[in-house]
This record gives sequence, structure tokens and C-alpha cells, in this order.
Amino acid sequence: MLIADNVITEAEVKIVMDDKQKNMQNKRAFLAAIIVFLTLVTLLFLACRNPAGGLPDAGITFTVSFETGAGDPIADMTSAPTVSELPVPTRVDHVFTGWFKDPLLNGDRVTFPLTLTSDITVHARWSFGIPVATAADLDDIRGYLSGHFVQIADIDLGVAPWNSGNGWLPIGTGTNPFTGTFYGNGYSIKNITITGSSSNTGLFGFADGATLKNIRMEGGTIATGDTGHRAAGIAGNLRAYSAIVNSYSSVNVSGGGMVGGIAGLVTGGSTIKNSRSSGNVSGASTNIGGIAGSLESGSAITGSSSTGNISGTDNNHVGGIAGRMVDDTSISNSYSTGNISSTASSVGGIVGTITSTNNSVTNNFSTSNVFAINSHAGGIIGNILAAATATISNNAAINPQVSAVATTGRVVGNLAGTATITNNFAYIDMSAPGAAFPSSNTLHNGYNRTMTQFGAQAKFEDAPVDGFTGGLGWDFADVWEWCGSGNRPRLQSTP
Repeated sequence: MLIADNVITEAEVKIVMDDKQKNMQNKRAFLAAIIVFLTLVTLLFLACRNPAGGLPDAGITFTVSFETGAGDPIADMTSAPTVSELPVPTRVDHVFTGWFKDPLLNGDRVTFPLTLTSDITVHARWSFGIPVATAADLDDIRGYLSGHFVQIADIDLGVAPWNSGNGWLPIGTGTNPFTGTFYGNGYSIKNITITGSSSNTGLFGFADGATLKNIRMEGGTIATGDTGHRAAGIAGNLRAYSAIVNSYSSVNVSGGGMVGGIAGLVTGGSTIKNSRSSGNVSGASTNIGGIAGSLESGSAITGSSSTGNISGTDNNHVGGIAGRMVDDTSISNSYSTGNISSTASSVGGIVGTITSTNNSVTNNFSTSNVFAINSHAGGIIGNILAAATATISNNAAINPQVSAVATTGRVVGNLAGTATITNNFAYIDMSAPGAAFPSSNTLHNGYNRTMTQFGAQAKFEDAPVDGFTGGLGWDFADVWEWCGSGNRPRLQSTP
């Protein structure tokens, strides 16, 4: 039977219906995909909204609770996801120094804007003392030298009247020293300027039995000429069991003798702990150091570092940490990295000269280039005088070059006194022109280590054995940590 051209067969009808069904299914699938996509976008928007960008927060709020310790209580507050400020608590005779997320008040203080993703409790930190917010407040300290002070804002000393004439007048004199406490609270004191020829210069001139903590000296210059002795970024003269703790200075300091990055003279059982200097230090007389010019009379430096260049002109006793050590002093867990030089003698990566009895230099390292135009240069110590006794142990001399006309040692340059020198390591390929000792002399030159060995934490951390095996026995639990990018140890606590 013939079928007309315009007649649709049953099979063709089925094909058309199948195509329509497929089109409908595709449309439904597409619409379902659109719905899923829009749902995901909505959820993402709610979860990852940008409060700082002004996007709506759909009315979501969080609860902020306040733990003020011994301060006056503050009621909980309800907040949007972006918090621009928090209330300031009060406490009698105390200064509020910030809110912290950590109940133990570790880490950084809360800053704003603060973004919330859940309810939160913040904890108040307090300091006992008088608030210091301006340069004028800082200047007023000299009228209350036994007081307790807390810095609560950055301060700029690089403006008039504080930079006029000879600049900043150091706080405390020999007759009326600062005997209180100053807590810098991590805020900066910027652009200090001191010129002229006065001695005992720095932010503080004389400190007796004082505590100077968490100070940050950023930028500025102290230049007191050839006759301006005991100059430094923080304290010119640190005496009588004073302490500088967790402090930093990038001030460039130059003067006569006893010039340091942190303190000029450190004496009378005083300490510098967990502090750092990155400024350049230079002097025209003796005793120039990256942290302290002269360390004397039962005083100590620990957990500190110097990264600036240290130089002396026509003088002796120049060191990466201290220029000179005198009587019952110690330097431990510290390091230097800048160039250290003198146009005279007795230059060391850690100490220039040890002059008298019962001193110790332990668990330090230096990567500094050390130069003495005349004699006595060492990667760790330049000179141990005849009257001196000392313990020199577990140090690492990683200096690329140690150079003097005569008496050069990779660890100790000149050894005229009595010293117990044990388990010190030195870079095997160190350039040491003027070396007076064969490489087998481990007292002066330490035990050979390659740069690859110095690039492994184990060589610093493993317990000492016999110099040829084992490590330096350093504490990587509480004092040191490993810097993988620099392949070197670094201190955990320096600012």
C-alpha cells in the first residue's frame, strides 16, 4: 500500500515525541543546575561576606564577652561581623594595654577592624603605671624618676622641639638616675636625635636598678663625637642591677668610648635580655659593641642579637655583641651578623677583649666578617688578656673571613690568659689571613665544620660528644628555633 508524501508514519511520530521529551529533560536539568548554582552562591555570600567592603551581613550578629581580670567589669555586647572598636576598661592605678584573644595574653593585641565569625571572649592586659602617650609625657618622666610608666602610643621625637639644638635630653643623670620602670608596650619611639659632645646618652642617660622593657627605638641618630662616651640607643649607662628586656633599637650610634647598640656601659649586675640592635655602631675610643660597649662587674647579655655594622677608629676592643668583658660577666645564646672592624686591635665576632677574671662566652654564633688592621682577631673572641680567666664553649664561628696582620684565630685570636675552651665549631673554609695557629689547634680554631653541616639543625642541637662528632647542645625547645629559609638558628624571643 502506497503512503502519501505528506502523511507521517507512526515511527516518525515516535521520533518526534522522543526528541521533545529529551528537550524537556535537558531544560529541567539546566534549570536544576541554575537553582543549585544560585543556592551555592547564596551560601558562599553568607559564609564569606566581606564586612570591610560594605556588603550586607543579612542581620547576623555575634556576642563579644569581656574578661577584665581585676578591672571593672564590662557587660557582653552584641555586634555585627565587623567590629570597629571595643570599650576601654578601667582599673585603679593601672593602664590598659590592649585586648587579647589568648587568655594567657600571648600573641598580638586585638586590632581593628576586627572580623568576627563566631562569638568571642577578649581578655584585658594591664600594666601598673603612668600612661605615656606623647613626647611631652616622655619628657615629663625626668620629674618622676622613680615612677612606673607605660607607653600607650607611638611617639615621634623627630619633630620640634625634641630634635632642636642638641636634640633629645636623656632621662636620668649621674646624680639623679632613673630608678623606676618603663614599659614600652611594643609601641615605637621614632627618630631620636642627640648631637654634641655629652657623655651618657641615649633615651635614658643613667639607669640605676631600673627595668626598661618592650622598648622599640626606630630610626634616628645619636652622634656625640670623639669625647662623648657611653652612648647607645636605649641607655648610656646601665647600672646597679638594671635590666633591659625584650627591646629593640635601629638607631645609628657613634661616639667616643663605650658605645653600644642597646647600652653603652652595662655594670653592677645589670642584664640585657632578649633584645636586638640593627643600627650601625661606631666609636673613636675603646670598647665598641653591637649590644653593649663594655660589659662589667657581674653583668650579663643573653638571648640578644646585633645585625648592624660595628666599627672602631684607632681603638681596641670591638665586638659584635660586646666590646669588652670585665669581671664575672657572661654572654650566652646571642649572635652577630654585621661587619666588625677596627683600625687598631682586638676584634671579635662576639667579644673584642676579655680583660679579667671569671667570664663566660657560651652558645653563641657569628656570621660576621671580622677585620683588625693590627693584631688579634677572632671569629668569636679577639683577645683574652694575661690577667683574664674565661670559659669559651659551644660557640659557632661561621664567619666568611677573619683577618688581622697577626694573631688571627677562627674562634679565638690572642690567648694570653687562662681559658677553658671546649667544643667550639668553625667554618672549615673561613679565610683567615694573618693566622698564627695551625688548623689542628682547636683552642684557637675550633673544630672544622662545612657550610652544609652548619645548615643542619642537628649540628647545633645534638649533645656535644668530643668535638669531632655530636653537636653544640643548644636548647631548641625554649631558646632557639630553626630558620629554614636562612639555614641558621634564630632566637625565639627577640623583638
